[in-house]
Amino acid sequence: MILRRLAKGLAGAVGSLVGLFVLAVILTARPGDPALYPPKAGAQVIYVVSHGWHSGVALPTAALTGP
Repeated sequence: MILRRLAKGLAGAVGSLVGLFVLAVILTARPGDPALYPPKAGAQVIYVVSHGWHSGVALPTAALTGP
């Protein structure tokens, strides 16, 4: 009897947290910036790569050297 009561309380708490999360996602959703895509001609290409546990940014070598 006690376990069933605890399970109902836990299910209610988890349901409330999921509901709050969904509400936060809906209320904070914003459209993307149309000025950023598609990129303009001559724009610098930057790649986001996966290194397993973390991500990295890959740039062409010419972009790293000074003028």
